[in-house]
Amino acid sequence: MVKRLMIDLVVCLLLAGAAGAAPRYRVVVLNPPGWGYSYAAGVSGGQQVGSGCGTTGWHACLWSGTPESCVDLHPSGFPASEAEGISDGQQVGMVGSSAFVGHASLWSGTPESWVDLHPNPHFEWPDYCEGSEACGVSGGQQVGTGFFPRRFTSRALLWSGTAESCIDLNPSGFSESWAYGISGGQQVGQGYVAPASGMNMHALLWSGTPESCVDLHPSGFQGSVAYGVSGGQQVGFGYVGYVGGYMIYHALLWSGTAQSCVDLNPTGFIQSEARGVSAGQQVGWGWGSATGGSEHALLWSGTAESCVDLHTFLALAGCNSSIANGIDSSGNIVGTVYYTGGAPSLGDYWQAVMWVPLPPVPVVSTLPATKLPATNATKLSATLNGSMTDDGGEACQYRFRYKDDKSDYLYTVWTGSVRTGEPFSEPITDLKPNATYYFNAQAKNSAGESEWGNEQTFVASPAKAPTASFKSLNVVEKGYPDEKTREDKHMVGGVIRFDPAGSKGTIVKYEWDFRNGRKERTDAPNTYEVTFQDPNIYEVTLTVTDDHGLTDTYVEELDLSLKPGDLIFLRSAWWDIPFIIARQTYTHVGMYIGQQMMIESLAVGNARSDWVPGVVMTRLSDWSYPSETYAIAKRVESAKNDDIRQKAVGFAMSKYLDCQGYDFNLWQ
Repeated sequence: MVKRLMIDLVVCLLLAGAAGAAPRYRVVVLNPPGWGYSYAAGVSGGQQVGSGCGTTGWHACLWSGTPESCVDLHPSGFPASEAEGISDGQQVGMVGSSAFVGHASLWSGTPESWVDLHPNPHFEWPDYCEGSEACGVSGGQQVGTGFFPRRFTSRALLWSGTAESCIDLNPSGFSESWAYGISGGQQVGQGYVAPASGMNMHALLWSGTPESCVDLHPSGFQGSVAYGVSGGQQVGFGYVGYVGGYMIYHALLWSGTAQSCVDLNPTGFIQSEARGVSAGQQVGWGWGSATGGSEHALLWSGTAESCVDLHTFLALAGCNSSIANGIDSSGNIVGTVYYTGGAPSLGDYWQAVMWVPLPPVPVVSTLPATKLPATNATKLSATLNGSMTDDGGEACQYRFRYKDDKSDYLYTVWTGSVRTGEPFSEPITDLKPNATYYFNAQAKNSAGESEWGNEQTFVASPAKAPTASFKSLNVVEKGYPDEKTREDKHMVGGVIRFDPAGSKGTIVKYEWDFRNGRKERTDAPNTYEVTFQDPNIYEVTLTVTDDHGLTDTYVEELDLSLKPGDLIFLRSAWWDIPFIIARQTYTHVGMYIGQQMMIESLAVGNARSDWVPGVVMTRLSDWSYPSETYAIAKRVESAKNDDIRQKAVGFAMSKYLDCQGYDFNLWQ
């Protein structure tokens, strides 16, 4: 017993002469478990037909893509059967013990569904039909041949599901005819014309009646046969002459007329034959120097130059030749492979095989890397980019490989689902600063992995951090037409404007902390005006963040502190009798005595003094904008050491405690 073979083999070859992307196939050996021989003749709708030799002889077989799926169609009461054609859930062939005493047969998927199509006794003497076979089926019709030994003739026949429906297709002018294929209301085969010399077999095309017959025989050939038909195309072969005592023939393709004939015999082949056609593709076999003299299954796409050697997809030990018999609209191809050196009890043997087309391996393009986001200037990342040039007919996963010039490749994981024309990307992190990186994209589908795409490079340059900066401006005459700013002489209680315009970079976030309880966060370079009520030293900070996530912080120390004994000069909004000190105009002067309190001399009481005039004690906060003043002009220190300051404070307190009246020259 020959060990069952089930091979799912994917081979990727670039075949000379193939149009477009090189085809790829998964090869399935259909030989049923425990059977010694088999062949496959037809394929349609996910099913395959043929015959095999088990322990009880040759039986018609029906598969659904695997050897285990084999259904033995052999009906009881007959010594042998074979199946030759399949379409629309029907199978045709013959039952009997030999080619000349068999009966044309029709099945619908089971041995019990068998229908005897043999036309006798529907042909009366002298047209008694001794044997018949059915070779093709389509659209509820079946074609084949009847054998009429009393007339020593064969006749092309057409059925519609029953023996009684049989039609004799033999055309006028032909003494014999055979029908082999049917599709779309057309039938093909051959007819015999009594020759003056030569063979005179002519390929024929019918459309359901003898009168519709078209002679497809092309000029330049000694004879011709048509085996398959589909989509307005017909295939077969033509006899070209004898070589070394052997009749040589070439695979032919027609499109309904003899004049349309195309010789499919490829370069490097002595002989070829086309057996099946579907969806613009043709299958058969050929041999010549290109095959080392062995028969190889072949696939064409309408021209000799398009020929693909299907035998190259086989990786079967001992297999030295192959033929292809049928192809369906999905591109599935069935045929037979032949072995030498088989089991001792078998010698040479053959087995049914199917070539299942696989989508082409995808093609990708690698695009330049984009972005170099980082959380700091040394931890770098990048986005690798690619594009799906050709997905091979199905959604693909993708990945990248990348390395620097001193390391091996690192690989991203397979991910995604992309189709032709769609971009894809993958982030990578922890890159070496200033290193040059090389990367490629790759994709895969059920057919396999693509070649690596074109190589791209990038330099992992550390991203330049943004620069935080701001100015603190003292606002003078706040809210009045003559409002202005100055960069010095900041004063507690005054209005200070903070402007971040000096910050550099693509900044997406500004974060302020004024250290007086106020914080601001914004995505714009807003200015802020702040009044600090307590005399103190403030470290105002601005932190900026750019679109890479990099940050920078700027700190400015504002010394708004006061010491007891300090004199403060200001201008009041409503006061119209100013005085001039150090070439500046002021309306009030006071001494800071500590504890947020001031002593000043007022000619007229005001809100700060509860409207009490003279030397009064007031709160420092009332010297702030906007309670009383709108501008703080100058801060003056009255002494160079604390002892003198304390004496000054003591002097001021004494005037206050003595309830002294207004004295313009109090601080003279």
